[in-house]
Amino acid sequence: MRALFRFAAIALVALGALALLSVGLPQVWYPMWFDQGAFAACGDVLRRGGVFLRDCWDVRGPLTPALYALATVFSQTQAAVFAFNLAWQAASAVLLGVLARRMFGSASAGVVAGVVTLKVTLTVRSAAVPCTSFESAERLKEVSTARTT
Repeated sequence: MRALFRFAAIALVALGALALLSVGLPQVWYPMWFDQGAFAACGDVLRRGGVFLRDCWDVRGPLTPALYALATVFSQTQAAVFAFNLAWQAASAVLLGVLARRMFGSASAGVVAGVVTLKVTLTVRSAAVPCTSFESAERLKEVSTARTT
């Protein structure tokens, strides 16, 4: 019985990962939205040794650009930023599912919370103006790091 439960859990995780990839992977090739471009540009400045609020600026604080700096450590491409977003959304859904399970004492509450969170984060797109490419994010970086002389 225990082996059957373990197999079912592994199969459920594999199906969830497959569903995540089938829904989220096409987003890797979408154009960046303005916020993502700004975060990626500021993250790139931080990754290259810049200092937040001196070399780049964003009203939302330093954590988001710092996370986007992590996204571009291995590859400075738009696909790397989107792949990082996808992984972050999946981790958030899992953590929210675990929290709901602990709060309500029901595995089904955790599954519902995780699935709904993932569905919303994968399908809701900002109404902001999209950047046309990672080069647009590079332009945002140039503008955000320009100093008055």
